Amino acid sequence: MIVWMWVSLAWATEGLDPWVGAWGLDPVKSDDPVQTLRMAIRAPTVGSGAAGRLAPDGGQSDRQDAQARLVKTALSMLGRSGRVEFRRDEAGAMVVEFGGESPITLSPGRKWTKVRQDDGMLRIRAELGPDYLLVERRIKSMVLVETFLLPKEEDLTYAVVLVDGSGMDGVEFRRVYRALDASDAESR
Repeated sequence: MIVWMWVSLAWATEGLDPWVGAWGLDPVKSDDPVQTLRMAIRAPTVGSGAAGRLAPDGGQSDRQDAQARLVKTALSMLGRSGRVEFRRDEAGAMVVEFGGESPITLSPGRKWTKVRQDDGMLRIRAELGPDYLLVERRIKSMVLVETFLLPKEEDLTYAVVLVDGSGMDGVEFRRVYRALDASDAESR
C-alpha cells in the first residue's frame, strides 16, 4: 500500500510536465466567455409570473442584475488577465497562478484547497489524467471546470471550460492558450 501511494504521487507530478510554464490566452481563437455566460443565465424567479408583471419594467432589471452578478463571479474565477501558470514547488506539489494573483499550491487529486476572496471562499482542486489537466473552482453556488487538453504543439493548448450554478444553465466554451516566453511571463 505504501509503495502504491509513492508510485501514484510520482506519476502525478510527472504528468504535469506538458503544462509547466506560463500560458497566455489567445483572444482571437478563444470563445467570448461574456457572451456565452449571458446566454446561459435563466430569468430569476422573482422576475417571472405575477411578481414580474407587477414590476414597472416587467422584471427585466432583476434579470440584468443576475446576469451582471453571475458574469462577474465567473470572470473572476477565470482570472482577470487571461494568464495562467503551472509549476511544481520543492515538495513536488502543483502550484497554479491565475493572472498575477497569489500562487495557490494544490495536490493533484480530489482534495480541495480554500482561498479567501473578496466575493467569498474559493475552493479549488486539480486532477491530472493521462491527456488532460482539470482545474475545478467553486465559489458560492457556481462551479467552473477548466479542462486543459494535452498540448498537441509545444506552444499551444486548448481548454474546455464548463460553468454551472444556480440561476444559470450549464454552458461550455473554448479557451486557447499560447506558451509565453520568459520575457512575456515576467512582464505580468
